[in-house]
Amino acid sequence: MIDRSPLKLGSVTSVDDIIALLRLYVGKGSYQRSYTIIPLNSGKYKPKPLLELELCHLYPVGAGGANIPDNILIAPKFINRKNNSAIPCQAHTFRGVVSHGELIPMGDNLLTGLTDHYGVEAVTEALSGLERPRLFHGSSSRDPNFKGIQHELPLFSLLRDELWRFKQYETASILFSIERVTEISLHFPIYLELLAVLGFCDVLSGERDRLLIRMCRIERAFFGNPANGKLSRRSGGIDDYKAVMYRFIRKYLYRYFGVELERLDSVVAFYNGFFSLPVVGTSWASGNLVCYLYRDGVSHSETTGFFAPDEETVSLYELTD
Repeated sequence: MIDRSPLKLGSVTSVDDIIALLRLYVGKGSYQRSYTIIPLNSGKYKPKPLLELELCHLYPVGAGGANIPDNILIAPKFINRKNNSAIPCQAHTFRGVVSHGELIPMGDNLLTGLTDHYGVEAVTEALSGLERPRLFHGSSSRDPNFKGIQHELPLFSLLRDELWRFKQYETASILFSIERVTEISLHFPIYLELLAVLGFCDVLSGERDRLLIRMCRIERAFFGNPANGKLSRRSGGIDDYKAVMYRFIRKYLYRYFGVELERLDSVVAFYNGFFSLPVVGTSWASGNLVCYLYRDGVSHSETTGFFAPDEETVSLYELTD
């Protein structure tokens, strides 16, 4: 990360930034839900993330983006690679942070570079507050442990937590409110996960299409107070709410990824692409979505809904204008 910057150590503002980045790496690990595999001809266990995540620079590091927590989002690897180091929109909140430092070489390694630039005492003091990471020696196995998307909402929860870390408290509260609608979170969790996919795209693009703002407008149209989790009088009920969110997801999922929300098989293949093991499937008998759970090395399944609204339902613009 530091070595990819044209400014090297000049892309950070202090040694504390390095400690904060290490903490982000640790946080990323907890969201990845890693298990172990044995590569061919290896003989040793190797950790494998269930959810493929990266520390993603809002303003690309290769273009001079700063290596500080305010410029880095924990987000899906697939979306970060699709973004391909594009400069985010500079007119809105998530425009990223550009480093204005000068080139500072790293030396032989990061620790040497930090010590040469900041001094032994400052580096030692900063490192003393960092918990010692647990080392993995490849001698023990770890089975996948995952309760299913209907119980964990892995992408949705990560987006909510990252928005909170970025002090976007109102938007994060809206996501808390959406999650509390159990008719959706438990019975149609795939739609919240796809909303999160669009949310990550929005943040990493610098809110180019203002998707988070639009998402919040839909929520306010149905919920008077985001904290109370009750449908407002203005709304047409939970079915209309699901219909509007469905149409919102359908429009942008196809625009960004070419995925047709009406085709369950396409949605399943697309969503599973964020994981190293299948976490959803198709129930050919009922046409519903199957969620896979992993416990003690054994896969289990639960069926959830796949909602397709009537085209005569109220439109997004009628609700938000």
